[in-house]
Amino acid sequence: MKTVAYHRTSTADQHLDRGIAEIKKYCAEHDMELYKNKVYTDQQTGKNFNRPRYQMMKEEILESGDTLIVTELDRLGRNKKATLEELRYYQDNNIRVMVLELPTTLLPIEDMENSMARMMLETINNMMIELYASIAQAELEKKEKEILLEQVNLQDKSKNLQVGLACFKEFNLNSHKEWADISVDLNNEKGHYKELLEAQK
Repeated sequence: MKTVAYHRTSTADQHLDRGIAEIKKYCAEHDMELYKNKVYTDQQTGKNFNRPRYQMMKEEILESGDTLIVTELDRLGRNKKATLEELRYYQDNNIRVMVLELPTTLLPIEDMENSMARMMLETINNMMIELYASIAQAELEKKEKEILLEQVNLQDKSKNLQVGLACFKEFNLNSHKEWADISVDLNNEKGHYKELLEAQK
């Protein structure tokens, strides 16, 4: 039986160090030896599970009887439906998932002798997982909405800038035309003044 760890950030700009350190600290404090003494990581969106290291870990490393550790449920995934399906897959394949932010997932439910207590704890555990999965998806939807609003604002600013430039160009053209008309008028007046001077000689 192996203990395998996984951590994820959404982008390469976000640091993996904190999550990795948190997992290793927990394992050290509870005498748990990590498989190959490493944490498998991805720096990709949590909207789906099409992540190279995660898929490799799931398909090639994790086996029946193993334990998978993550710091938070949203590090596993942010899509509620997909995340719950992944958790069901692990449950069906006898792979325990420990989420450090969910204390109920850290308790050895399978070792409990009292069947009623075990059933109650499993129910509470499932409710907490469902709740945290909902929160993770809500945060994802909020971020997507903020990005969409930012894109709309940028488009509006771009349109306003284009309108402003067009107005500026038109103003310049009109100004040049007005100055040209004034110049012509001045030249005409100058010519007329010369004619008057010549006539008085």
